[in-house]
Amino acid sequence: VRTGGILTVSDGNLSIGDRSVSPETGQAGVVTLSDAASRIDIKGAGADLVVGPRSRTGTYTQTDGTVTVVDSVDVGTQSSDNTGSSFNISGGTITTGTTGQGNFFVGRGASVGATVNIPGTAVVNVGNRYLMGGTNGGAGPTAIATGVVTNQSGGTLNTDLDIRVGDAFISPTSDATYNLSGTGIINTNTTNVTTGSSTVIGRQGTGKFIQTGGTANFNSPVVIGNREAATATTANGLYRISAGDL
Repeated sequence: VRTGGILTVSDGNLSIGDRSVSPETGQAGVVTLSDAASRIDIKGAGADLVVGPRSRTGTYTQTDGTVTVVDSVDVGTQSSDNTGSSFNISGGTITTGTTGQGNFFVGRGASVGATVNIPGTAVVNVGNRYLMGGTNGGAGPTAIATGVVTNQSGGTLNTDLDIRVGDAFISPTSDATYNLSGTGIINTNTTNVTTGSSTVIGRQGTGKFIQTGGTANFNSPVVIGNREAATATTANGLYRISAGDL
């Protein structure tokens, strides 16, 4: 999508790397958005941008332009055969949902190596929570994903609520890591600081937040370790900061 092009999804999800026929083998998928005048609008009620929804890799790359998603973004979902799906944004803006909906999920189900990369000047506006590691919220494999990673070396991540790194894993080998460095900026609870929400590092499974630069503005508590009556047998959290501002 480039040179002023517009992709409008009027109803249903935009699924990158979806199945074609049972047993859900499908094909790998790639979507690239470039050029400031270009945009993608996903407009249907409850519709999502899904990167790697089945057993094939999905790749999303945005270097400029504007994207609006009426509900959520999902990167790496469902199948253990889904390895290496990625969401990459170095410029432009993506906005999910409205207040109270519009989560940004990374590494759900049994996926492997779901990755988000945020360098450059990108702006990511999340209409609820930024969640790394969790269930699919329906049918499909349970929350046993591994190698879930966010690398933010630039740009700005704004969340209406909070960030959860290692949110709902049920396997002791599941892990999620958020790496903040360079000029990256995080602003949580941008619209709602009254719900008692907290950024949680290691709610269920293993969650790590490694800060070697950048600025993390958490406008609510930061909790390291198990919380909220989580039932997983392990809950390991680590926040390590060697440079930047917290």
